[in-house]
Amino acid sequence: MMEMYIWNTVIIVCKALFYAGTAGMAGYAFLHSFGFTESTHKLPEAYTRKLTRYFICSFVLVAISVPIWFLAKVGAFAESGLSGALNPTMLSIMWDSPLGYMAQVRGGAAVFALWSLLVATKLRFQHTVMRGCVLLALAAALYSYTLAGHISEQGLVEKMLLIVHVFVMSWWFGALIPLKLACGHLPVEQTKSLMYKFGLSAQFLVGVMIIVGVLMALQLFNDVSQLFTSAYGLTLMAKIGCVSGLLLLAARHKRKLVPMLENRQTLSKLSRSITLEIALAAALLLITAALTSVVGPNFS
Repeated sequence: MMEMYIWNTVIIVCKALFYAGTAGMAGYAFLHSFGFTESTHKLPEAYTRKLTRYFICSFVLVAISVPIWFLAKVGAFAESGLSGALNPTMLSIMWDSPLGYMAQVRGGAAVFALWSLLVATKLRFQHTVMRGCVLLALAAALYSYTLAGHISEQGLVEKMLLIVHVFVMSWWFGALIPLKLACGHLPVEQTKSLMYKFGLSAQFLVGVMIIVGVLMALQLFNDVSQLFTSAYGLTLMAKIGCVSGLLLLAARHKRKLVPMLENRQTLSKLSRSITLEIALAAALLLITAALTSVVGPNFS
């Protein structure tokens, strides 16, 4: 029993890291949609350097987490400790399964995103080229969510709903670190403009995410009481709680903190609030990973 707890913990953490990496891919591919200028040389060098470092670390984490996640899935299936996770026969069986295909697609997406960013940065490619490459990696990562678990048995509509839901969540969370860094490196007026433009886009997209999430949840429960009587329902309620907290913070930014941006002191207040938003987002990713791994239908 303890062994399964360990495997499940590793699976949840690695899956949450992949979710965070998907957000990193979306954050890079759609950086311009957050209000950043098309050419990053217009931004302070210290800021672009930290931003590039963040994206590289994000992609490295995904590249590392995917094989560990796969080995943990093999170990949980074999139920014979670390030797089972490394057993060639078990590895071969799982590698040829939908989970193996999912690991191949996710690992390939992470490596391609990382390689594209490193090569493009070294050779000083145009940022539109880099974003295009990372966008392809993001598309592969989103596709991987439909390859295993309960959703793999569903129709095209259900799969598209999931992809839209994950994409918007990734787009939203992928903006948080760049915006957090902006508070410490960009002038007040530029940060205010970024936050305003991001808020305009998020207002529509987050609404879409919530609607799609509700439609997906309705497919899982025959009775509303199951939300409060099943492990899956209670975990989903925890996820809804995190989303509610994130929405309240976003509303506070839009209505109060952004309009009052005038100096470094007000920027610091916004930065602290974004830090709290990042913490809630991390909690949400962990809850989602648990929701799709150990307490209910596996949407991967």
